[in-house]
Amino acid sequence: MITEIKFKFGKGPGSKPETTKLTPVTVFVGPNNSGKSKVLSEIRRYCSSEERSPARDVILDHLEFEAVPQGDVEETIRRFTLPAPPNQPLQVDEILYGMPGRPHRVSRTDLAEKIRNATEPYFSWYYLEPNTLMLDGPNRINLINRQGEGTC
Repeated sequence: MITEIKFKFGKGPGSKPETTKLTPVTVFVGPNNSGKSKVLSEIRRYCSSEERSPARDVILDHLEFEAVPQGDVEETIRRFTLPAPPNQPLQVDEILYGMPGRPHRVSRTDLAEKIRNATEPYFSWYYLEPNTLMLDGPNRINLINRQGEGTC
């Protein structure tokens, strides 16, 4: 869970940058064109394997995360471990991890430690990205489509 968000600016012109502690449910409220969608887009990019660039982010400066409970670490690793192709044998403690079409060969032990301790940037790549859903137009519509069991 994101525990703290630091913005690049404050509540008004010339004020110092704002830092906000977050709760499990956080709501962004404001008038049209106030930056609500932009900050959500920047959070999504922060939580993905896309290259982060402070110059690209207009609103978001930094995110802080809570350590992940061991049970959640194990469940995430289980959900995103892919079967190894027969022609690509894995080393001891190595797994194929990620999304179909975007697998990563990683040490299971190192992966568990980086997820549990929220070690950046690996935490974003291996925990946040596969567990983050941006509810834009197409994704909202896909939520009502019929899906097979176990589909992420």
